[in-house]
Amino acid sequence: MATQTLKAVRQGKLSPLEATDLVDQEIGGITGAIWNPGAGNYKILNHNQILNLPTRGANKKQLERLKELATLAYRKAQENHSLRPGEIHLEKGCSTKHYKQGFENYLEATLAKYQN
Repeated sequence: MATQTLKAVRQGKLSPLEATDLVDQEIGGITGAIWNPGAGNYKILNHNQILNLPTRGANKKQLERLKELATLAYRKAQENHSLRPGEIHLEKGCSTKHYKQGFENYLEATLAKYQN
């Protein structure tokens, strides 16, 4: 189940990169990801399913893993040719909406961290 995969990445049992591929398979293709702390929205989506990311009570390391997962899920939605891959707002100067260069840098660093 996808919810078990999300819990495993939060606990550090799966890397965000591995979890992205698993969730993509489990839900039949990721079409979007949302990470918006200002609105309290943390989700991974497909055309008919919404998976809420388990952020409640998460410590700093767990939140970082979930942020990385959301970032990689956004990338996967783009690879899946989604017309609306979502929005990721990580921090000031790093988002898919207004600060794309900062987001691209974060994405590249995340990929490099887990592809070794």
